[in-house]
Amino acid sequence: MGAASLILCSCGEASSQERYQDNVAGVVELRGSVDESNFDYASAWFVSPTLLVTCFHAIGNSEGEASIFDDLGVRFFDENEYTSVTMVDFDSAEDIALLSYKGSHARKSFGLAAECRTGEFCFNIGNFNNYGLSYKEGLVSLSSVNMEYNGMKQSFIQCTFGIGPGDSGSPILNESNEVLGMVAYRSRNNAGTVEQNFCYGIPSSRIGSAVN
Repeated sequence: MGAASLILCSCGEASSQERYQDNVAGVVELRGSVDESNFDYASAWFVSPTLLVTCFHAIGNSEGEASIFDDLGVRFFDENEYTSVTMVDFDSAEDIALLSYKGSHARKSFGLAAECRTGEFCFNIGNFNNYGLSYKEGLVSLSSVNMEYNGMKQSFIQCTFGIGPGDSGSPILNESNEVLGMVAYRSRNNAGTVEQNFCYGIPSSRIGSAVN
């Protein structure tokens, strides 16, 4: 009877493996040429079959006059080569950029969540350390927190999973596979040390405004 109860309780809930497999084709590794010998790596995700969303700081430099890295390319989880993408638009202050993809790889598009609730489950697929698209999960520890970012106060969501270089621009998803936000940065404590177990994401409401 106890075993049967456990089976009933888990019915209908996706496993971590299922979440990854069902959503990884909606996320890509992103690469841009900083100069002739150096590349910068990040993540991007599809908001429509041809439109990718990422963080501006992942593909450009906002110091002085905003500039875009050269040779922007994306790669799916099962590809070895990068496919070129082109810039559609960006807002360096909001740290949001839109890219056009015209490749042929099968892909998934994500919808934007209508709301984000403190305490709800969330997960992430991103290009951590440029090792490939990996899976992380946690909770939304704050659905809205005002932080100083790019010289102004902006609203972010705070989540309880660690991120690293390459995760910028990756989606934060809820149990319905909708985008709650997009990974933007890690914070530092008063000693200047990076907080390892939290990340901050640009909320879906701001992303939706940029896309529209």
